[in-house]
Amino acid sequence: MQAAALPDSRATASTGALLALGIIALLTALRVALLVASPLDLFVDEAQYWLWSTAPAAGYFSKPPLIAWLIALTTGLAGDAEWGVRLASPLLHAGTAGFILLAGRALYDARTGAAAALVYLTLPAVSFSSLLISTDAPLLFFWSAAFYGLIEAERRGGLWWPALGLALGLGLLSKYAMAFFLVGWLGHALSGGRTSRRGAALALIVAGACYAPNLLWNAIHHFVSYRHTGADAELGGAGLRPGALLGFIASQIALLGPGVFLGLLMALRPPGDPRVRLLLWFTAPVLVFYLALAAIAGANANWAVSAYVAGTILAARGLLTCRWRPALRTALALNLLLGLALAGAVLRWGDDHARFPLHADPFKRLRGWEALGREAAPWRQRYPADCLLVADRATAAAMAYYATPRPAPVVKWHPPGPVRDHFDLTRDLARADCPAWLLIGSPAQTVAILPHFAHVQQLGEARQPQGSQDRTHALYRLQGFTGYPTRSDAP
Repeated sequence: MQAAALPDSRATASTGALLALGIIALLTALRVALLVASPLDLFVDEAQYWLWSTAPAAGYFSKPPLIAWLIALTTGLAGDAEWGVRLASPLLHAGTAGFILLAGRALYDARTGAAAALVYLTLPAVSFSSLLISTDAPLLFFWSAAFYGLIEAERRGGLWWPALGLALGLGLLSKYAMAFFLVGWLGHALSGGRTSRRGAALALIVAGACYAPNLLWNAIHHFVSYRHTGADAELGGAGLRPGALLGFIASQIALLGPGVFLGLLMALRPPGDPRVRLLLWFTAPVLVFYLALAAIAGANANWAVSAYVAGTILAARGLLTCRWRPALRTALALNLLLGLALAGAVLRWGDDHARFPLHADPFKRLRGWEALGREAAPWRQRYPADCLLVADRATAAAMAYYATPRPAPVVKWHPPGPVRDHFDLTRDLARADCPAWLLIGSPAQTVAILPHFAHVQQLGEARQPQGSQDRTHALYRLQGFTGYPTRSDAP
């Protein structure tokens, strides 16, 4: 009887895996279609990543370079419309789900792998992330690839060790949070993991060689990316913040969905099983670190997302082994409904600047930039030699993309002082070779800039829709830069 049951079991497992892959492919196709139909403008960071992609390098001010390389690839294939800029995101999330399927199957069985893949792909965080392009998408892809590579390297050895190193190195080129993978790996190795010293050394050598270009770039630029990443934590004003901690916990429930969050809690048990111990080492350190950071300085909701590669496998096990048999189906259905609601909101209200039904508009920062670019474009056509001068990073990044023809030559007003962004690092007004400037800025911003040009011509105003109100930008044509203000210029 046992021998006869085995083929049926394998056939059922194979059918489940194929069904999961089919759902992954279908959901990804729908997300790509939603990208094409989406009316949302590029967010400021997305526009800046696109600008980076027009000049591929080994590093940039705030992030490692792989995000720019990906955008250069997708826009080269699909054009530089918003959906072309964002195309890599849903594809990378599909790949992450595939690696989670493989990892869950290798650790447990095909049913767990399929369940974990579907849990991951339907997370509200992934539904939202698939609408945008961010460093989280490649980070999660290479984290999941490295996690599966580690499982297979410990089981089979051989070429799996350099494959692990390659995934780890590419992950570091995606986002510096990939360093948490090393923490989990070290904890796993010290707690009884079957890591080969020779294999681990080979993996680390490959990872280091892959990551070396960005390390060299940072060394040349005074480690600006690392210093920026550290500054994001804002530890200078650290103090106990219970409200921020509760808000961060609530944000994680929202990112996972309530059903999956409960499944993860059910799976958090004493790690007697080595498989649970492995999963916890790649989940707990990230969560504990950002919970502590949230408690003393605050933390963004997405900073802990790398915990949810192993975390979705844990959550899937918790839901599969729950006494209430519909637990997994209910959690998946709830997250699918949340994803559908998000897609419906994008299509229904994505370009409605005044009538979004909620007081807190989640799309506020994804709207209005194209309209501002359209109002600035005629002035660029009238004065084709003009470069754009702006006073803040957000306007600089957005106008580089939307003040067509793109990329628009943009320089940010930056009196001597700390380098705070990409434009401060790379574009110096004093050294720019431009006969005239089109200044775009709020009235308060332009007051500080106008006295430092010999010739000033007021052109008019441009309006940027912002919810129920418009943000007004003054437009000036400037010539003859006389120099940045000095201390003696202060009133």
